[in-house]
This record gives sequence, C-alpha cells and structure tokens, in this order.
Amino acid sequence: MKKKKKNGNEDAGIVNLKVLGGSQAPFPLPRVFISQEAIQRIKCFVDLCEYEINGFGFVERNGNDFVITDVFLIKQYTCTSGVHVETDSRALNKFVRELVQNNGDASKMRLQWHSHAWSSVFFSDEDVETIGNYMNDFMISLVMNKYGEYRCRLDLFKPFNLSLEVPLLVYINPLPDAFVRCCEEEMKQNVRVKTPILGKLFTRVPKISDDTLCGIPVDLADVKASGPEEIELLSQPNQSCADGTAVEIKPARREGGDNGL
Repeated sequence: MKKKKKNGNEDAGIVNLKVLGGSQAPFPLPRVFISQEAIQRIKCFVDLCEYEINGFGFVERNGNDFVITDVFLIKQYTCTSGVHVETDSRALNKFVRELVQNNGDASKMRLQWHSHAWSSVFFSDEDVETIGNYMNDFMISLVMNKYGEYRCRLDLFKPFNLSLEVPLLVYINPLPDAFVRCCEEEMKQNVRVKTPILGKLFTRVPKISDDTLCGIPVDLADVKASGPEEIELLSQPNQSCADGTAVEIKPARREGGDNGL
C-alpha cells in the first residue's frame, strides 16, 4: 500500500496492481486500433488549426479490440489562448439526431479527440472530469499536438470503472492486386538470386509462388489481400517493436528539445 501527495494534499491509499497477460490471462489485453484515413484526418486537422481543436469518432468493438473507423468535426468555439475549445451542444445534438434519422448508430460514437497545438500532450483536470461524465460502457480519448506526440486512454465504465493508457495501433490497408503485380514485375527485372551448386554460382530470377517471395517464406495471399497489418504509432522514439510485424512511426523532432511525452 502506497500513498502519494498531490498539491500538498494526501490522497487515499493506492494499491500497486499487476497486469497479467499471455498464459496468465484468459483474455487478451485491450488494444486500440485506428484506420489509416482516420489518423491522417486527425493529424491534418491538428496541423491546419493554429489553436486547440476537438472532434469525435466512431468505434467498433470486437472483444477486447477497439477499432476507430472514422473521425469528424462538430461546430465548436476555440480561442486564441490555444488552451480551450468548446463544442456547440446544439450542433452536437443535431448531428446525433440526424445520424439516428438516417439509420446510423449513435452508440458507436465512443471517441473524443482534441489537440494541444504546440503544447505538450496530457489530459488536464477538465479532460478527466469530462471523461468521468460519459454515460457509455466505454470511451476512448486521444490528445495530439503538432509534433505528432499523442496520448491515448481507454476508460471502461461497466461492469466497473477502469482507466488504461494505451498505445495506438494503425491499421494498414491490404495491397491492391495491381500494385502487387507491378512490384512483382519490377522485382523480376532487377533482382537475381545466386545459388551455389558444386562450387559454382548460378544466377536465376527469384521465384514467385504462394510460399516464397524473394527467398523469404511468406504467404503471397497475405501480402496482397489479407491484413490489416498493425503499425504502432509510438510516442517514444527509442522504443522498438519486438515482434517484427510493426513499424515505428516517429513523431517530428522538436527543435532544441525532446520529442518524448
């Protein structure tokens, strides 16, 4: 049992919790994914607006996986101080009403995102209070700045309250057949495989089949049609991806400063 002090006041005791995963857990840990288009739209909104901006998004849930499929803006009021933005409640109510009238599912609006412009990324006391007032089973909150830094949290409200800071995983769309064939032709023209046989080297064109791609065991169907692969959008530039299936996307480095959170 530990106690921490904040602003000179002693909070209630905090129990150190251990998260169990792998073979120790009957269920996988929660993961938050976002589509390529959705993360690109958020990044574009953040880059275009000089001040703080916010928006919402739709989330699909599959077990412990949460997928942000689309994001959008609602009429809002920001200020030149760059530290506050307020959504127009009438515009939000109108959006939800029209969504339902058009047979949309308002219950999937489970993402609230906002920017901090050129400031560091964190969830303010006002943000935490807003999160605590959500009436959903769960809510995802995301804050990003112009440096590409971000923080993402998943708050569960049923059957009990639980707040988790989570990484954001970006879905990579499957490659079109035409794109794969174009790459295949370029590879055939430019890549040769040297094979030693009885002390001599023989050169051949790489074999393209369902189980081999340029000497690397791989299912070609996975390359061109399946997916999506996962790319982790990392906040810490020195963090590595252990499983080899993820690629690090580094945030822009701040001039004369650290670009970590």
